[in-house]
Amino acid sequence: MDKKACDSLSALEKLNGDVLLRILHYFNDDNIAQLSLTSKHLRTVCLPTLFQKAKVRCQFIAKSDPPPASWPYIRTIEIAGSFSSGIGFDAGHLRQILPHLVALRKVHFRFFTWGVYWYILDFLLAAPNIRALEIEEPSDLERSDLSFPDEVSPATLPFTEFVYTIHAPRPPSWSNFKPPETIARRCYMSPLVLSLHQTLEVLHLPSAMAPLQEMAVVHWPRLRELKLYSENYEGEDPTIFARLFSGMPQLRNLDLHFFHKGPSRQTLIMPSDATFTTSFDHLDSIHIPYPDPNDNIYDCLPPTLRRMQLVDRPRYYRFNTKWMESIEGYTRPLLITATELLCVIKRLGPLAILEHLEFAYQADSQDFMLPTQIAEFFPNLRSLELHRYRSEGETDIHIESAVENIANALSTLRHFRHFRIYLNLFVDDYRPPKIFKQELRTDSISCSDFMTLLRHYAMKIVRNCSSSLQIIDFLTTYVYGEQFWMRHYVGRDDRGKAILELDDPAIIPLSRLFVFLAAFTHDSR
Repeated sequence: MDKKACDSLSALEKLNGDVLLRILHYFNDDNIAQLSLTSKHLRTVCLPTLFQKAKVRCQFIAKSDPPPASWPYIRTIEIAGSFSSGIGFDAGHLRQILPHLVALRKVHFRFFTWGVYWYILDFLLAAPNIRALEIEEPSDLERSDLSFPDEVSPATLPFTEFVYTIHAPRPPSWSNFKPPETIARRCYMSPLVLSLHQTLEVLHLPSAMAPLQEMAVVHWPRLRELKLYSENYEGEDPTIFARLFSGMPQLRNLDLHFFHKGPSRQTLIMPSDATFTTSFDHLDSIHIPYPDPNDNIYDCLPPTLRRMQLVDRPRYYRFNTKWMESIEGYTRPLLITATELLCVIKRLGPLAILEHLEFAYQADSQDFMLPTQIAEFFPNLRSLELHRYRSEGETDIHIESAVENIANALSTLRHFRHFRIYLNLFVDDYRPPKIFKQELRTDSISCSDFMTLLRHYAMKIVRNCSSSLQIIDFLTTYVYGEQFWMRHYVGRDDRGKAILELDDPAIIPLSRLFVFLAAFTHDSR
């Protein structure tokens, strides 16, 4: 090792443990393993990070035992696959090892073929400090409900966190109109979830599988994070969410990350005629797809809210055609207008510590007032994402004027760092692919001309916006064949003049990068 490397290593060793651990977050496993071999001190610091996760592959269970040196540091075990013999876990030594894993907090079953039933949970509880259970399975898998022996009270199980993860179902075939895969309508772990209502603190469930009616009649006194995601088929009861959340007084993170396939076109949480008292006093963040402007929840959100996302999910531009409704089965949503959004903001009142905000809306006569109200009511914003859908009869001149107005209004935000925007440009109107994926589109505008156009808008934003702005992202939906964000970094030269740098590799997906570069090279000739 040369003298320069030795000096750098010596300087690294002088840092305290907390600083070193923060640095390790930027290293991959190989880098951490190499660093742990350089000195005893660095090895001591690296071991908790290096061994924090163990993987058990059931097909090779006899070879999956974590080494004894890792036992004090393992915080998560991932169990995946299927057993190659009928004796299951006993083909290895995990039964004997579990009592020694005192740091183990989370067990993650990833496509575990047998399903997680009582005998599996009983086996895992040999580890003394397990608190979190995550299960990752296909979306269309249907199993029989989990049950417990008569002598077992599931309410006494130690789990405070339950996450049930499904991947998005297989999309429909673009060529032969084969329908998409369906999502199972019940989670077989529901008996466990309902039994733990007194102790759960974190709960993630697919909305289509969640036993919402049963959940709404019990109390969740310690639940602080709830995520309902994927397809949502709420029935005729408009008060289901109000009743559900009325039993969650400590809720801090509410993430309704679903998309509608039921009768609703907007998400209504608290109807005007609801008789349930719902407290959101502790809420830090909220995510609502296609919000209903008449929802009474906007009168109940606390002034201490830090993140708010009133979004279009799925993206509203996808409903330009009948594909989303007739083939994929989505309910056509109703997008909130700028006028309605202004009313929502006034009902919210000033949120002085709100740091992150996302709005999707349809431009109308009050479009120019909206950015001004955003800056006035949310003065502490660090990041903002706007999806502005143009109104009927708008032209490119109207869009350019709207961009300038947004930038001018946001110039008062002194802590503003990151701006993401979808402008619904005419040349970038979304069109569904003919065969699975869209090809690169150059019929309406060339790649280089489109990049120049986005740079023009970025410079207009930079010149009018706060000098604290560092990143601008534009959502593009059509020109490059996929939907993705194009990022511009904002810098300043010695004279304070704005400088923009396009971050190609970080934003353009690898699947399109070579096509994009080829097209850009062709356009530049």
